[in-house]
Amino acid sequence: TTQSAFKTDSYAREIEAVSVCFDADGVGAGVAGTLSSIENKPYWVEPFHGGGTKGMELTYWSGENKTSKEKFKNKRAEAYGLVRERFKKTYEVMEGIKDHPPEELISIPNCPDLITQISQPTIKYDPSGKIILAPKNLLSSSPDLADSLVYSFVNTNQVAWWG
Repeated sequence: TTQSAFKTDSYAREIEAVSVCFDADGVGAGVAGTLSSIENKPYWVEPFHGGGTKGMELTYWSGENKTSKEKFKNKRAEAYGLVRERFKKTYEVMEGIKDHPPEELISIPNCPDLITQISQPTIKYDPSGKIILAPKNLLSSSPDLADSLVYSFVNTNQVAWWG
């Protein structure tokens, strides 16, 4: 995790990243610790806690009269739901069904691995009716590219820090 954090720092500086969002649960906790110790970071660090619920009450689903906290079990399910909504809106625009502002749409590269991974996670419902994603260990491969795409659209609403 230490090497991953330093590689991330080096790459973020090289591309002049404004922020770095990463999966901070499990192994990612070590990355968060190392990144927090690096001084003078020119980017914002946004640890994403997919298993948590912090900040979910800030997203409102008007068509369902629910907040994300009422609709999803955790932040990871919410994040995939938000990107799913972007794909839906993009489809509606492309098919002439409905207009949406460009900032609510999505376009991805023609990358077979990404396309496979973004379509892999299946949803289930917990006993209270909240949406959950099938655990990663039940997928045929790790959804690293899909998670990266989804996390790039996440506003973590969590405490972050400047270096």
